[in-house]
Amino acid sequence: MNKGFTLIELLVSVSVTAIIVAVGGDIFLSVIRSYNKSNITNEVEQNGSYALTLMEREIRNASRIVSPVSSGTQSFITLEDPLNNRTEYFFAAGSGAGDTCLNGSVQKRLADATEQVLTNTSRIEGINVTALSFSVTRNDPAPPSVTINLAINQGCGASSRIDYQSSINLTTTVSLRNY
Repeated sequence: MNKGFTLIELLVSVSVTAIIVAVGGDIFLSVIRSYNKSNITNEVEQNGSYALTLMEREIRNASRIVSPVSSGTQSFITLEDPLNNRTEYFFAAGSGAGDTCLNGSVQKRLADATEQVLTNTSRIEGINVTALSFSVTRNDPAPPSVTINLAINQGCGASSRIDYQSSINLTTTVSLRNY
């Protein structure tokens, strides 16, 4: 009697093995994509939350809102602290694409005209701020409240693969404490 496998048995076992490897590979790639997407989303949200927290703290501790004067929505806000020092938060739009792109950012201008960038503007690891708006609601005699809307996504130089794409909108409302 011959010992060994027939050609049919070999083909069946190779086919079953190929199917198992293909399904396993697809599951593995799906897990890697989900991991990448989760990491990018967390990084973008963390960077945006940092900028939002800085603005919230300063708005909450301001003594008055200098501009906008009336209720409405603007892409900047000017605050005055109890010592009459003015601070302005504003949106600086990004530009370009590919290797020459610049991310949009949230910036702070102090009374002495120095500017600070509050968001990570690295093309690859940073975030791209696509919109920033401040909506002021004046509730006399109660203190005014400011609603901040921040739209962000991954840096403009980041990979264009779908698992590296993330876009988040953050919103918060703050009332002045020292009104």
